Amino acid sequence: MTSPHSLASAAGVDVLRAGGSAIDAAIAAGGVLAVVYPHMTSLGGDAFWLIHDGRSGEIKYLNGGGRAAASACLSWFEGKGMNEIPFRGIIPATLTIPGAVASWTEARFPSSTLSKLERRGHLVSRWGLWNEMAGHAHGIIVNPETGTLAGGADPRSDGAAIGY
Repeated sequence: MTSPHSLASAAGVDVLRAGGSAIDAAIAAGGVLAVVYPHMTSLGGDAFWLIHDGRSGEIKYLNGGGRAAASACLSWFEGKGMNEIPFRGIIPATLTIPGAVASWTEARFPSSTLSKLERRGHLVSRWGLWNEMAGHAHGIIVNPETGTLAGGADPRSDGAAIGY
């Protein structure tokens, strides 16, 4: 596990030692880098992935680049007297929405997997998945309407439960 900061690398190694995947380790390192190396990377940035599947040998590309505003089209800029979209600046249409955190979710829980779960009748919440990634993996969820518990056992065996 390598990164531009030893603490981020250590976090990635810790995840691997705990049984996590390379993707889990990369996400952990990225989160730590946002804290200890914020001038070079952050949660407000983008992330571009090459993911190698060790079983199939397939290599996938994941674009975690931020999306541009809907108004970022040439006609909008032409209406402002410009003949091209500026490379830099603070015009709202030239700024993008950060894509790093969304790419972490997509890398860890691909849309194809979520779609399969939905087709099988499971309720899928992307915010819930992010919450799980943030440390509540396989938590027990309390249904606010019925009070029943859903979800798997806590793999950490510490009895933690999450209520929504």
